[in-house]
Amino acid sequence: YEKLERELGTKIHFIHHAADSFVYYPDNAYPEIASVFASDIVFVGSRHTAKRVLFKDILPELCKKYRVRVYGAGWDMKDRILRPAQKIARNLGMNNMAGAINKNRITITQEDERKLYSSAKICLNFHEYYKDGTPKNFEVERTFKIAACGGFQISDYCLGMERYFEEDKEIKIARNKAELLGLIDYYLRLEKDTGRNIGRLAGERVKKEHTYFNKTLFAFCFR
Repeated sequence: YEKLERELGTKIHFIHHAADSFVYYPDNAYPEIASVFASDIVFVGSRHTAKRVLFKDILPELCKKYRVRVYGAGWDMKDRILRPAQKIARNLGMNNMAGAINKNRITITQEDERKLYSSAKICLNFHEYYKDGTPKNFEVERTFKIAACGGFQISDYCLGMERYFEEDKEIKIARNKAELLGLIDYYLRLEKDTGRNIGRLAGERVKKEHTYFNKTLFAFCFR
């Protein structure tokens, strides 16, 4: 940041990923919401190449046993065709065409995302990997959004996660496929409140430490 600070002539503060608490919060109080958005397992995220290796074996196996919901760009052939077409249109300055293409792509509103996290028994969280299988260790906003909704989260490991959530108490972390499948089987056999209690504690942690409001306030106070 030093070079950019010199060019701008001002101090720069990095604000880590967090959750917008005005958008992401527990939202399954009404039976009609829970029934429409309920699932055993939910994942919301794009089907990037960096994640595809993880999903090609895991998701088909889970879909055979459980009610699984997956949302995000690139999960069907139509969207995989529209994505590069949208990029080409944007690069050519054809913004109207790019906008029209985007309307036909797979999208999910923040409100529906909130209800999915709030209603699922398990919310999966995966990070990106290099082609050789090495983790990129880039934390994602999804980690905090799930927790803000009180969702029970099972995630792969990302370097530094232990600074934000206490493993086993506020989040479950699987370090390989066998651990992931074992955790899913275990918690779906238990009473649903078992996982929900872990999600509740994560939600309390987010309210105290990981909303954009308190992170921005912290950066402002120490600028």
